[in-house]
Amino acid sequence: MKVSYLLSLLFFISVSSYAQKVDLDKEYIKIKYTNLPTEPILDAAIRTYSVTANNQEVADNIKIHGFEKMKAEGTINIDIKTEGVIIDNVEINKREIVKKDKKGKVISVKKFYKPVISYHTVGSFSVQNTSGKPFTSNQGRKKYHAGKEYTSYSSASQYYKNNSEVLKDKFNTQFVLDLKNTINKALNKRYGYAPYVANDVFWILDSKKNPEYDGHKKALADMKMLLAKITYEEPIEGLKPELQPIVDYFLSVIPKFTDTKKKHRKMRYASYLSISKLYYYFDMPDKTIEYATKLIENDYDKSDGKKLIKKAEKLKKMFELNKVKSRHFEVVTTDATVQN
Repeated sequence: MKVSYLLSLLFFISVSSYAQKVDLDKEYIKIKYTNLPTEPILDAAIRTYSVTANNQEVADNIKIHGFEKMKAEGTINIDIKTEGVIIDNVEINKREIVKKDKKGKVISVKKFYKPVISYHTVGSFSVQNTSGKPFTSNQGRKKYHAGKEYTSYSSASQYYKNNSEVLKDKFNTQFVLDLKNTINKALNKRYGYAPYVANDVFWILDSKKNPEYDGHKKALADMKMLLAKITYEEPIEGLKPELQPIVDYFLSVIPKFTDTKKKHRKMRYASYLSISKLYYYFDMPDKTIEYATKLIENDYDKSDGKKLIKKAEKLKKMFELNKVKSRHFEVVTTDATVQN
């Protein structure tokens, strides 16, 4: 009788311990890798480019990662045209604050005037690629700038007249900055090997009474330490032995939470998500898909599993396109236009 009672008690304690509250908290972890291009030039010997522009500041700041910038023509040749900023119109927007008494009679009216400047920018860049397709992109767009509010129409109307040169310089400076960023982003997406830092979310248990609380916290610390070791240019194969114990821990949690209740599905979700993302950042897309599929089958936030499968499938295609198996390798970027 005593043995039966003790067994029942132990069973009750075991079941109760795994029925504890399950709160998951977001934990952001940064991971470095190299973005792979959609139109790669596979022969590193011909990864060269040149830039011509009517704005030297723009030309000087164009950079394709993994390429050599040339004074003469390269494999990729970029021509940039900027015509600056054109002011279209200056309008004065009126706003009123009307106060009334209890009978609805107007007792005061305050008027405010705000100058609004509409302008457009004009620019474009074209790319000739001797080993691929050319393309052109127009960069002109309509923009607006609002000044502060004034209490008189005349003060608001004088805003642009008194500040026209400063405002034009401000608009043009922003246009040049936006243009540089847009061109660099477009070129590196197509051809470059640009460094990238992901800031991804992992869901970690934050319920102190749950028996897996300490295990989750240790796994989080181990993940942060491991992922911090990843660099853009160093192979990650040597770090994989450190990955396995973390994966093994999350796998060990799953059989402890086998119920269809939401609490149990949340615990399994945290494991499947962590494992799938870890494999993704260790350039193992097939394993990512395997555990993302389990994430979907677990039926707790299926969208995360679908997103991971989509990302893993894209990564597989990028590996095939670039003839590589990893996003971690040496990238040499040089500028032959700079005088030593």
